[in-house]
Amino acid sequence: MRYRKSLIIIFSVICITSANFAIAQPVKIDIDAAKDGPIYGDMEGLLRVKALESQLHAMEIREEHPRIFITKENLGEIREKIGSYNNYWQDILTKAENGNLINAAFCYAVLEDINEQGAKLALSIAKKGFFESLNKEQLEEKEIGLMGLAFDWIYNGMTAEERVLSVEKLSKLAKIDEKAERIRNGWKQSGETFHREEWMFNSYKAWPEIALARHNPNADFVYKFRWNYDWYWGDAARMYAYAADGTPFEGYYFGADGADWFLALKSATGVNLVDGEFGWCKNAAYHILYRLDLDRGREIFHHGAYKGAGGTISYKKGISAWKINKTFGATLPLALDNGYIKWLLNHEIEFSA
Repeated sequence: MRYRKSLIIIFSVICITSANFAIAQPVKIDIDAAKDGPIYGDMEGLLRVKALESQLHAMEIREEHPRIFITKENLGEIREKIGSYNNYWQDILTKAENGNLINAAFCYAVLEDINEQGAKLALSIAKKGFFESLNKEQLEEKEIGLMGLAFDWIYNGMTAEERVLSVEKLSKLAKIDEKAERIRNGWKQSGETFHREEWMFNSYKAWPEIALARHNPNADFVYKFRWNYDWYWGDAARMYAYAADGTPFEGYYFGADGADWFLALKSATGVNLVDGEFGWCKNAAYHILYRLDLDRGREIFHHGAYKGAGGTISYKKGISAWKINKTFGATLPLALDNGYIKWLLNHEIEFSA
C-alpha cells in the first residue's frame, strides 16, 4: 500500500508540473529492422515476404495440362526417376491394370508421347474409372480431390465433349461455385498456422480448383483466394518465405507438411516455396543433416521434443523410423545438389538418389 501511495503522489506531481508547459506531442517511433535488430523482423525475410506478395497477387494458373505435380517441364525428370525406382513403377503398373484410377491416370501422363500402346491402355482404364465416379451423386471429399487430379492428368486424352461434361460435373461435385459465393459473402478460413494440424493436411481439397481453372472462372477465383494473407495457406506461405533458411520451428518442421500444398502451387503457377528463392523446404534438408547422429542412427533436437530425450528420435528403429524416413524422403531429395545429402540418401537413409 505504501508503494501504491508513493506512485500516486509521483503521478500527481508529474501532472501538476506538466500543466505549466505546452502539451507534449506524441513521440513517433520509426522502427528500422536493419538497424534495430531481429526482434522487429529480419530485413531480408521481410523483403522475401514482399517479393512473395507480389507473386501471389499476380499469380496465373498455367493453361496447359497436366499442371498438378506433373508438368511438361518436369516430365523428363519424372521418367528418369521411374527408371531408378523400378520396383515402385511396377507397383504403379500393377495397380493401374487392376483399375486404380490415379495410378492409371499417372501412367497415361507419363507414357503419353513415348509409348502409344501403354498410354492408350492406361487412358482407357482411367477414363472408365473417372466417368463411373463422375456420374455418382455424392463422393467423399478425398475422392473428389483425386478426381480433380485424374482430370488434370488425362485431360489431353479426352474428347471435347468429355471435357465439357467433366468440367460441369466435377465443378458440382467439388462445389466450386458454392465456395466462390461463400467467399464473396465474407467466408474465411483463418486460424493458428503455427501448429501443423491446423493447416497443413488435406491439400487434395485444392486439386479440383487447380484442375478446373481456366475452364470455370470460379475455380481460378477460389484457388487464388486460398493464398490471401488472412487464410491458413496464405499465412503459412508468407512464413515459409520469411524463414527461407529452413530453420525448424513449430508447425513447419517437416518440409512434407507444407510441401503438398506448395508443390501443387509451384507446378500450377510457378510460385516456388519449395526449392526456389523462398526455398524453406530445400533448406530444411541442411538442418536435418546437421542434427544427425550417424553413429547411433538418430536425429537430435527433433521437433517432437515432448517425446523426451531432448527430442532425440531414431531413424533406424521402431515406428519413429517409418515416420522420420517419410520426412527424409520428402525433404532431403530437394537438396541433392549437396554431396553430403546425396550420400545420406544413398547410404544411410533408405532412399536411392
